[in-house]
Formats: sequence, C-alpha cells, structure tokens
Amino acid sequence: MITYRKLIIEDLEKVSDIDRSEPIDESYILENGELKISENKKEVPNWDDEKRKEVKNRIENALNEGGIAFGAYEEGKLVGLASLSKKVISAERVQLLTFHVDRKHRGMGIGGKLFDLIVSEANTLGVRGIYISASSKKNSVDFYLHKGCDVTKDIDQELLQEEPMDIHMEYLF
Repeated sequence: MITYRKLIIEDLEKVSDIDRSEPIDESYILENGELKISENKKEVPNWDDEKRKEVKNRIENALNEGGIAFGAYEEGKLVGLASLSKKVISAERVQLLTFHVDRKHRGMGIGGKLFDLIVSEANTLGVRGIYISASSKKNSVDFYLHKGCDVTKDIDQELLQEEPMDIHMEYLF
C-alpha cells in the first residue's frame, strides 16, 4: 500500500531510494509555440552521488525557506517525491522544484496523487499557479498535459537559462 505524507529535512536521506532512470523513445521540442514530437532514443540514467546530493540540497533549501515536499512511501521506501518552492516567481507563480516517481512504481497513480497534493498546497498561497520546468521526455510532458497544465507563454528567463531544453509549463488555478 502506498502512503503519502509531508516530508521533513530528515526524510531527504531517502531520496536515494528512488530510481529515476528511464528509457526514452520520444521527446518534445517547442517550435513556434507548438509542441512537436522528436525521436530521441536514449536511457536516462539514475542519479549519481553528486546529482543525488544536489537534488537533496535543493529540496532542503526550499524546506528551510518555507517550501513544501511530499513523499510517497511503500513499506518504508520512498517511491515518489514532489517539492514546491514558496518563492513567487514571474507572473505570480510558485515553482515545482522536483517531481520524481521510482521507475518500478510509474503508472500506478503515484505521480497524479503527488501532483494533486502539490496543487492543493500551492492553491493556499494566494498565487496564480505553479510554474513547471518539465523534462522534454514525452512521458513527462504528457503527464503534465493530462493534469491540466499548459505550455506557458510567460517563460521565466532565469529558469529557461538553467534548463533551455525543458518544456516550460504552468498550472493555473
């Protein structure tokens, strides 16, 4: 059984439980404001120790600044995680910082539940919505589209510089 709860800093040691590797067949690119599918066969590897530490630190910093994170657990193992910064960025939105579901647990509704928890939390902040710098992987973008997100026309330039290949999306309330 999957259980969900808010994470605290001490929980972040469990980030290493998540296998974020994934085979990719297709990705999206944005051309003239339109999503186009591009063949892109590759294997996205699991995090190495350096990347795992970076993800953990990013979430920890957000929590220290009042952000929120939720975890999905199965028998004590962290199998999904989502975090939200409470720092308001362009166009009155807060940023979805991290969103990952363990490879063996995808397609079970865990991501949908985590996203709903993040939306519920963000909706209490008095902002317009959530800004998402989504991986261009077809599965990722399709997930966000299914959840009601749209490609944003109001792109945060700082986040675009950090992740120029991402698909920049938003979920508006």
